[in-house]
Amino acid sequence: MQNKNTEDLYKLVSMAEEVSGTVSQLQTKMNNLRTMAVVSAIGLYGGLGVAYYIYRASKNWVEFPFPFPYTLAAIAVSLAIGCMYILIQYISKIKSYRYEVDSEKKILHRLLDMVYEYKGHIEEDELSIVDSALLDMKLQRIKFSGKW
Repeated sequence: MQNKNTEDLYKLVSMAEEVSGTVSQLQTKMNNLRTMAVVSAIGLYGGLGVAYYIYRASKNWVEFPFPFPYTLAAIAVSLAIGCMYILIQYISKIKSYRYEVDSEKKILHRLLDMVYEYKGHIEEDELSIVDSALLDMKLQRIKFSGKW
């Protein structure tokens, strides 16, 4: 039967696992946002390039059928506006995600410090070899997922 000290240690480790999972989820969201921002920047660049091309080729519009240049201009402007909106959303969301990741990492560092300190104070006979090995593996997994 486990005593109070080992139960407390297991609670700390499980809380550290939860916080580590939250950090991983937030980092995944940030990576997805970065991908969207890169795609949006490329779309914005493309939209502006098409708009510039239409502006420069406006003298030759007589050769095109009537709706083609206006449709192309509308698509280019819509693409540029949509991409700018996504980039603005990226800037606002990435700040909040960075703040959350930083605060969660601070919590995770404090929890891991507490776990190692608490583990050092537990007597050897209170933890079996298997329990000690399982705790070490969980802590290694937390460190790996936290990208220290």
